[in-house]
Amino acid sequence: MAFDPMLAQRVGLALVRRRRALGLNQLEASICAEVGTASLSRWETGTQTPRLKSLWRVCGRYAIAPAELLRLVEPPLPPGWPPEALDALRDSPELREAVAAILKGDGEGGEP
Repeated sequence: MAFDPMLAQRVGLALVRRRRALGLNQLEASICAEVGTASLSRWETGTQTPRLKSLWRVCGRYAIAPAELLRLVEPPLPPGWPPEALDALRDSPELREAVAAILKGDGEGGEP
């Protein structure tokens, strides 16, 4: 699977938010999750995404499912879109797919 910078940023931000909510610094979190501090740092900054096995292990130590972890971070909206567009995205899987395609450059762009 190719590196997806948008996904990496979402995972990273979610990991940081959960770690901070637990009151852990990076060193404490890396020891708890049995991962290297350098790896955790790369995941949190979005320069690398964790392998699925590592993500499950970290989420297990953080007491949160991977899907729930990603819900900690709202999907990004294209520039100029109103904040209430998030409600529509939450309610429509088809709309989420269309927006994802636009953001990746696979669909037709434009203002809503």
